[in-house]
Amino acid sequence: MKVYYQLQYFTLLFSGLIFVLFARSLSIVIAIYSKMLSKGSRGNVAVLSASEMFGDALFFTPIVKSLKEKFPDVKIYVLATKKNYSVFENNPYIEEVIYSRSDSVANGGSFIIRCYKCFFYLRTLLSRRAWKPQIYIGVRGARYETLLSYLLSANSRINFEGHIFRRNKQRENILQQLNNSNLTRFMTPMSLLTNTVPLSEPSYYYHEIEKIAQALDLRITPEFEVYASDAEIAKARNFYFEGACSGRGQKTILFAPMGGKNIRNLPLQLASSVIFFLKKQEKNLRILIVGPEKNIYFRSLMSMVPEDEKIRYLVGTQSFRELFELAKLCDGIVTTDSSMSHVAFGLKKPATIIFGPGDIKIWSPPNENIHVVTKNLPCSPCWDQCIFKENFCLTELSSDSVTNEINKMLQTL
Repeated sequence: MKVYYQLQYFTLLFSGLIFVLFARSLSIVIAIYSKMLSKGSRGNVAVLSASEMFGDALFFTPIVKSLKEKFPDVKIYVLATKKNYSVFENNPYIEEVIYSRSDSVANGGSFIIRCYKCFFYLRTLLSRRAWKPQIYIGVRGARYETLLSYLLSANSRINFEGHIFRRNKQRENILQQLNNSNLTRFMTPMSLLTNTVPLSEPSYYYHEIEKIAQALDLRITPEFEVYASDAEIAKARNFYFEGACSGRGQKTILFAPMGGKNIRNLPLQLASSVIFFLKKQEKNLRILIVGPEKNIYFRSLMSMVPEDEKIRYLVGTQSFRELFELAKLCDGIVTTDSSMSHVAFGLKKPATIIFGPGDIKIWSPPNENIHVVTKNLPCSPCWDQCIFKENFCLTELSSDSVTNEINKMLQTL
């Protein structure tokens, strides 16, 4: 018993020492940080925090270009993740793309991970002497961005939560409120900001980015700035011309059956039906099937629909920039709710977009040559928060409804 109390005493003593050391270290860091900011002058710096998804990050690129053209002397730092940094890499308007190389940081969403992100970005920006920026723009809507913008002592802070879904309320009441208008998004500007972007009715995400540009008196155009290297361009062209379109007069459809999240993936049966439908069309039509990695989904699809003279797979061997260059060469795009739908919008390509849990009001491009297919269930959109064992918005979608819209798209090629 005496030993037990001794161990408890030493444990408490050790915990107290750790707390004192931590508090002392924190006070030293705060003192150094405060002294640094008090001495430093406001730099000619802009910090832009991009969304973690490829498609969302694409919308950010026109702001980068417009901001640099209006303020040529400003140094632009983009806060990205390991997942989407390639969207901004090689961009001549960006001073540096800052991202963590850790997969857990890129994909994690816990409180500890978010705190680490804030600390990592803050430490990196301070090491680049990018404190006290003139402008801080946050598109992700993460709470830690509010803290980060204040710790950097940014002169103008622009952020918005965007279209946030009341997930907890939805989980509790969805069965009773399937037809209730409360299952829509609500938009609220983040607190503690000097500048906020007013959001009202849900609209395509690019239009929300336009509001940020208007707040900065910038003019942007829906042309995404993705800069592939010469090697990446050559790789995309070689695959297009040698592998898929060796003959003249051929048309090519880019098919992306996988979404940014697994819940958005097209069911294998539906994906194979789309491929067979395209294959039966005119003789000179080729189908390029693309995806981020050769996982179980694509291995199953390739066993159901093997490659031949009209069907080619490009899975897991290309970067996003190569895929962007490949999309430029194709005549049309068929995709689920993914980054490829936004690529079609930026490149003004004819496309058919198959929606499941996503919100067509926000993620459906407004182009006239883009056709949208959705089951339009009462529980849709659920924003990837399906409470059922399977996502009926895609599994119950008939192949005829999809192929009819694809056929309309093919008639415009």
